[in-house]
Amino acid sequence: MAPRLDNVVVVSYPEIEETSSWKTLSSLLCNALEPARQNNTPSTSFQNTTACPWNGLIHTLLYKGERRMLSLVGQFDLLWDVHLIEELFPNLKLGFNGRLLTVSTKEYAPYVSIQRNGSIVEFDGLCVDLLSNVAKALNFTYKLTEPPDGQWGTFLNDSWNGLIRQLQFKEVDIVLAPLTVREDREEVMDFTYPYFYDAAGAIFKRPGLKRWSTLLRPFKWEVLLCLGIGVAGLTLLLHVMENEGRKFVAEYQQKNAENRVAEDTFWYIWGTFLKHGSHERPVTTSGRVLVSFLSLFCIIVSAAYSGNLIAFLSISRETVPFRTSQEMAEQTAYRWGTINGSLWQLQIANSNQSDFQKLWQGISTFSESDPDVLAPSSNIHKKKVEAGNYVFFSDRSVMEIWAQENCQLTLLEETFRQMTYGMGLPNNSPYRDMFSKVLMKFEKAGLLSLLREKWWPDAVKCEDDVKVKTHVIEIEDLQSAFYVLLIGFFLGFLILVLENFRVLGMNKLSLLKMNMKQNIK
Repeated sequence: MAPRLDNVVVVSYPEIEETSSWKTLSSLLCNALEPARQNNTPSTSFQNTTACPWNGLIHTLLYKGERRMLSLVGQFDLLWDVHLIEELFPNLKLGFNGRLLTVSTKEYAPYVSIQRNGSIVEFDGLCVDLLSNVAKALNFTYKLTEPPDGQWGTFLNDSWNGLIRQLQFKEVDIVLAPLTVREDREEVMDFTYPYFYDAAGAIFKRPGLKRWSTLLRPFKWEVLLCLGIGVAGLTLLLHVMENEGRKFVAEYQQKNAENRVAEDTFWYIWGTFLKHGSHERPVTTSGRVLVSFLSLFCIIVSAAYSGNLIAFLSISRETVPFRTSQEMAEQTAYRWGTINGSLWQLQIANSNQSDFQKLWQGISTFSESDPDVLAPSSNIHKKKVEAGNYVFFSDRSVMEIWAQENCQLTLLEETFRQMTYGMGLPNNSPYRDMFSKVLMKFEKAGLLSLLREKWWPDAVKCEDDVKVKTHVIEIEDLQSAFYVLLIGFFLGFLILVLENFRVLGMNKLSLLKMNMKQNIK
């Protein structure tokens, strides 16, 4: 796409032997053509040139078919009158005048899809549709090719590879693919106005539901552990309370049977109210206090458990094993990978952040036994994600399509750096502004949005994409219930101590009365 060949005027005139005369003629001719060059309109003034000894011819270089040919656009004479019958630089309005340009791309659906049938290769996708519209706007034809090494463009061993190398050495005229705009790439090539904006993300397959653990799912394991410890501890405590209290209750009840009716009625009503009524109620007051507060605690826990269990049973939604890349790096069930040479691979490989360093360390370790974690094709990564226990880092917009096609796949809630895609041109290209203006016109006209709607499917509402979210109950959610249980524990223990002191005091009093009676006798 050499610029010097696209707007060329060829002037022919009889041979002039003297160099000074030739220089004078050239200077005068340039001055005469300057107004026409600036206005780029044919001259409407035609003078009679029959008296002039000769006429010079003015041609412009145009594409005709597959060849460049000279086309006569005017004449000039020795009086330095210029007569144009056509525009001096028609290429300014004709774009590239049908010129054939070589465009390199790389498969990454839905931007670029490649169908191979023997020697026949068909290209399709958003980038191909965009290229077709740009070609119509700038009047050029094109042929599509791929980088010989199949790489996007990475700086290795003091040189670029892939698509970037093709532009650097002017092996192609344009690169149009989901190629991220980066400063280091712009040192050897030019990017046009962005045609697409995206962000990096990750996708994985959710683990299947474990039906056997449905009854345990409403509570976290910490809650279940505390409940188990509570049951064992309270059983032991109530056993001690009852054994210690029964030694003195029988005698006391016999002496004060008429005074126990009101107290028994209170405990019965209280137990009925708390729904823990039983034929075998605790005999001691301390035991009854403890059981009452235990019942209140059970009501709270039961209500929370029942409500959450109903939600888990009615909403078939798997919980994700992790929500951030940091949580993912700390687990061992899933492996992860990305496209070799992609922006994401370069970012985590060269990052100083500890989280990214862990991710890259994991990819490096996984690649020793499974090279496909750095496979250059997104289709390989897609198959690995669908197989399970694998996380793929790449463009979020592409992974959104995968998640719509397969409802078992889900996106990581965390997103990473923003990315912009632009058309690639050779370094210092004079056509960058021309291509950028066309892309800006397309954006204002809504063409880029229409292309995205064409290649991105309509959102499919999966059964799991429900607005209602279940919340696994944690210790913090039930802290008030545990406070009630602790209050009952301390009150029961306090009453147990007071009962013992009371019974001891009564025994001493009874013993004192018996001694006094014996002394009187």
